[in-house]
Amino acid sequence: MTKYSFEFNLKVVNVYLSGGYRFLTEKYHVKDRKKIHHWVNTYKEFDTDMLKQCIDEGADYDLVIAIGSIIMMKMVSQLTKTYGIKTIVSMNPVMVDGTGMCGGCRVTVDGKIKFACVDGPDFDGHQVDFDEAMRRQAMYQQ
Repeated sequence: MTKYSFEFNLKVVNVYLSGGYRFLTEKYHVKDRKKIHHWVNTYKEFDTDMLKQCIDEGADYDLVIAIGSIIMMKMVSQLTKTYGIKTIVSMNPVMVDGTGMCGGCRVTVDGKIKFACVDGPDFDGHQVDFDEAMRRQAMYQQ
């Protein structure tokens, strides 16, 4: 199965939303309609436009707490970092033994290895290596 980058997926979703499936298949040669629909649904899941709009309209947040999919927490953290708003994310990786011995819940935070079952699950969203977390999570998918 062909792997596509996050940036490429986002570009395809934006084109899909503005131009439709037929245009995408011709421009990017992505013929799998289900794959495109999956990308669209994935990117709709973490729409940060509402949060950005509230901040831009003057809402004054001291803290944002993001709980959800890894990609959604990544997008929220990227947005809040640009505004200097402290952000806490609640990581939910695979946890087996609850002591950190299995390593299944390993998360890199500020360049250091942490275990969600022992050190978390809540971490500074601006310090979490979300790309690594997504790669680790993908190991458990088919």
